Amino acid sequence: MTDALLEYTADHVFDEGSDLIELYNALIKDTATRINPLKYSLITVNVARQFTDLEEAIKFLDAAKGRLVGKHDAIFICQIAQAEKRLQLGQHHDSFEILNEVKKNLETLSDNDPKVYAHLSRAFATYYRRKDDYENFYKSSLQFLAFTPASELS
Repeated sequence: MTDALLEYTADHVFDEGSDLIELYNALIKDTATRINPLKYSLITVNVARQFTDLEEAIKFLDAAKGRLVGKHDAIFICQIAQAEKRLQLGQHHDSFEILNEVKKNLETLSDNDPKVYAHLSRAFATYYRRKDDYENFYKSSLQFLAFTPASELS
């Protein structure tokens, strides 16, 4: 069921509207302790894209982090998504600080999921592209490709 929800929420049909937010609040929100935490965070990130107000999306992701206590990889995914939202708001410095904090925390832990590294590398690539730092943009883009399975690239 978790994989089906993840695939369902990733569908681009839901790029607009509030259907996913309603589904999340009615069904998914309270399942954080019963499903794979990493998949829960990925579903949450997919749902967050429906918020038209980016500040609300950041608060939504922060609330989800609170339900994932002790699940480091899942929390990192939510933090990275918050950094991406801050980048969209033009808060480059705040975004960069969050990304560096996640990177530092990842370096202290072992057995991190490659999806976390892929999301982090994609977020850094986006940051560097906006800052016109092409050398780091390409490095981050290559890291993203290294951590992303070919079947997930479209």
